Amino acid sequence: MTTLTWIANTAVSWLDTAEALVAGGEIVDTALADALTNETRQLRIVLDEHGIDTAPFFNHAVPLAYHESGDRALATVALRKTLGSDAHSSAIGDVAMALTEFKHAGNRAHPKLLDDLTLRSRPIREQWEGRGPGLLAGVAQRTESTVLVDDARIFVVHPIRGGGGVAHPWENSVRIEAVLTNPIGELPEIVRLAWLLAGLNVDLPRYSERLNSPLRLIVARLALVPVVLGAAADVELVRPSAELLPLALRTWGFAAESSDRFAPIVERWWQTYQEMKLPWPGALAALEQMLTG
Repeated sequence: MTTLTWIANTAVSWLDTAEALVAGGEIVDTALADALTNETRQLRIVLDEHGIDTAPFFNHAVPLAYHESGDRALATVALRKTLGSDAHSSAIGDVAMALTEFKHAGNRAHPKLLDDLTLRSRPIREQWEGRGPGLLAGVAQRTESTVLVDDARIFVVHPIRGGGGVAHPWENSVRIEAVLTNPIGELPEIVRLAWLLAGLNVDLPRYSERLNSPLRLIVARLALVPVVLGAAADVELVRPSAELLPLALRTWGFAAESSDRFAPIVERWWQTYQEMKLPWPGALAALEQMLTG
C-alpha cells in the first residue's frame, strides 16, 4: 500500500495561491485575493512579458517550492523545465522577484498560514486514515497493483478556491486544499484525494507507451474516475448514481463542455471493461480509441 507523507509548507501554499489568482478562476477567499491584487497583477505581467505559459510553469513550480531554498533557484528550475534552454537570466530574475514579492505580501496578509494549514489538515487526514486505505485497495483491485505508487507526498494548501487539488506524477506528490468541510456533500474531498494519488503512475511506460492521441495525457485520469468512485462506494463514502460520474468530472477539473462530452463515453467504456476484464494498459488504449473515434 502507498506510504503517504503529509506536508504543510508555506512556500508550496503561496505558489498554489499565486496560480489560482493568476489564472483568474473562481476564488472563495476574496479577502486574501484583494490583499494580493498588486502582486498578482505584477506576477501576471512578468509571465506574459517573457512568454511563459502559466499552466506548465506553476505545475512545475508548486511542488518544486518545497525543495528549492530560494525564489531564484525555484524560478531557475521551474523555467528550465517549462522553457528548456530558452529560459534566459532576465526571465529568471524577473520571475524570482515577482514570486518573492507575492510571498512577502501573502505572509503580511496571513502571517499564521503554517499554523492554519496544520490545523486545517487534521479533518481530511483523519478522514483519510479511516477510509483512505480501503479506497486505494479498491483502486488496486479494480485495476492492478502497479497502478499505485509506493510512496507519495501530500501537500496541504490554503483553500483559496474552496476545494481543489492537482497531481504531480514526476514529483510523486499531490496538493489538495485543506477545506474543513466537504464543498460537495455527495462527493467528499478524500475521494478526490484518492483519485489524485491513483494517477501518480500514469507516466509509466506500461500505461503511456500505447497512447498516441492528443488526449493521451488525460486518458488515464478519465479512466480512474469510475474506478475511484466504485472504490468509494465500497467504503460507503458515496452513493452510486447516474449523476455521480459527470459530477466528479466537473468537480475534479474537467471543463463543463468536456465533462458533458466525456461522461457517456467513460460510462460505456467502464461497463465494457468490467465485463471483459482487459489488462489495465489495454483498457486505457481502448478508452483512448473511444474518445478519439
